Amino acid sequence: MIGVQIKAGLANQMFQYAFAYGLIKRGYDARVASRLRASEWDHEYIRCIEIFDLSQVRELPRYRLPARYTRSHLLQRLSRALPGKGGLKIPESVIYEENLKFEMDSPLDRRTYTPEQGSFMEGAWQSEQHFCGCKSEVKDLFSFPALEDSRNIELADFIGSHGNVVSVHVRKGHDYQISLGIGTCEPSYYREAIETIRSQREGCYFLLFSDNHAWCKEHLGDLIDQTVSWNPISGSGSHIDMQLMSLCRHHIIANSSYSWWAAWLSEEEGTIIIAPEKWLVTESDWSTDHIVPDRWIRL
Repeated sequence: MIGVQIKAGLANQMFQYAFAYGLIKRGYDARVASRLRASEWDHEYIRCIEIFDLSQVRELPRYRLPARYTRSHLLQRLSRALPGKGGLKIPESVIYEENLKFEMDSPLDRRTYTPEQGSFMEGAWQSEQHFCGCKSEVKDLFSFPALEDSRNIELADFIGSHGNVVSVHVRKGHDYQISLGIGTCEPSYYREAIETIRSQREGCYFLLFSDNHAWCKEHLGDLIDQTVSWNPISGSGSHIDMQLMSLCRHHIIANSSYSWWAAWLSEEEGTIIIAPEKWLVTESDWSTDHIVPDRWIRL
């Protein structure tokens, strides 16, 4: 059995579930640990299983980790005994994702791709290469529930009837981005991205999704056709903006896994997806080369 930790915001959880599903499709008995999460990484405050039918990815039995494996705050909490019927489950080894970069010829990534039985895996796993053999099934895994709000239903109908609706995602309002060195994209990035799509597609309609509409109005107001401002950005319903974005034909994403998933789920032949060249704004040992697929445009 392989354990995969589920933590952080909605889109991060989606990467972790997709990673676990990729392991399952390669023949592993992979289970997820979603009951205990690192609150310091949370931001949408919603669990993936509250939105999607993830019954194909089973929950890991209750467990604890030996003290010698407790390197993170989360694992220190997990190291305390969790009572459960049949005793405590203790992983034989813990595999930490040391770097977001994914290379099959590196010892760590070979260990990640072909883990030993009994391993517990903690990481972000933000690369489609972790589930490249089952992309269509992962898309099915993340099938959104039906929209209920009349405004969202009306907008979804409009997106479906218009040939070139472009989602523009601006993420500005979370302190966690600064603490992690993620930062936010500058107005120049969005302006160049909008002009790039306009030069390749006629009659585009630019639909803005953001957690900071005042900033967007000030810096991008003259370039946007409509702003979606009525859906929650945390808690119940915080998936709806992603759902609406995933219906759009083209995408300008932020350095955000939230809009990454919206674009990836909607991608088909002819889709233009633009992503920022620099994913992290501060110097870091973490490589982000494999977050954005090579077929997407980076500016």
